[in-house]
Amino acid sequence: MKMQRQTVLLTMLAAVLIIWFSWGQKDFNRVMKIARTNMDTEVVKSMGEIQYIPGDMHAMRTLNVYAPEDAENLPVVVFMHGGGWRGGTPNAVIWGLETSDLQDAGILLVSITHRANYQAMSPGPEEDVAAAIAWTIENIAEYGGDPERIFLAGHSSGAHVMTLAALDPSLLGAHELDASMLAGVIHMSGIIDLTISLKVDGGIESITRYAGEDPERLREASPLYHIGKGPLPPFLIVHGEDEGDWAKRESEQFRDALIEHDCEARVVEVAGVDHYTLVQFLNPRQKEFMDFIGVEMPEQPEEPAEKEHETEEPVGDEPEGSHQA
Repeated sequence: MKMQRQTVLLTMLAAVLIIWFSWGQKDFNRVMKIARTNMDTEVVKSMGEIQYIPGDMHAMRTLNVYAPEDAENLPVVVFMHGGGWRGGTPNAVIWGLETSDLQDAGILLVSITHRANYQAMSPGPEEDVAAAIAWTIENIAEYGGDPERIFLAGHSSGAHVMTLAALDPSLLGAHELDASMLAGVIHMSGIIDLTISLKVDGGIESITRYAGEDPERLREASPLYHIGKGPLPPFLIVHGEDEGDWAKRESEQFRDALIEHDCEARVVEVAGVDHYTLVQFLNPRQKEFMDFIGVEMPEQPEEPAEKEHETEEPVGDEPEGSHQA
């Protein structure tokens, strides 16, 4: 037990360092502020204790299951965090998800992670993600999830690898599965075409660390070039209003490419959020999210009306002795 706790703490420390080096101090502070707020109210039920590849003990091939008590046949959201393909922790609270709210709404969350790019370049991370999806399909009923209502969700680099696992049939095919077994994919501001790195002098560092500089490898690791190779689940493509025009263009390009192959796809722009806070789209207060996974929004408690405080005028003379010295 002591060794397990030490492993958990080291994994969380590694995740903090990954966020720091991936996003810089300013964005690190913003993300960790969200995490601290969540940690005040969340109870983490598992801390990467499930290895999704049988017999494998790699610290970053792990997942957490957040299941409501007495869960039975609930929709499942499999979440992959971002961070420039540098790996991290499956602790969903660290990445800004409000796990207890999802549980209260009747949603089962599976939060996963993969080997870092310095441990395994592409196709390693996407193979890990496909293995985690396969584990979920095969085992989630034991935790109260509905294996026929499994939705993938990823943010930033996590959106990229989740989408790649859904579109490249060889990844799930290695587990004798395919994307027809998925109910949908929520793609939150992830890159779809890695070959853009070839157009930048010296390449884009985060991309070259993940997939190298070989044009064929970059194309193979790009979701855009796998559309139509296998079954296409519905897609919800999400970006933040404050991310800039590039995010909107990327979302619309991806939607249009999917629709050309008769895939159900739509774009949602979330008001008032940027790239790093976009992950909070996955909460029961977001109508587009709840509609996509087919769950009714919980009723919001009515805020009590403010009482008007009227100053009563004194009647008659003030009684003697009412003034305090």
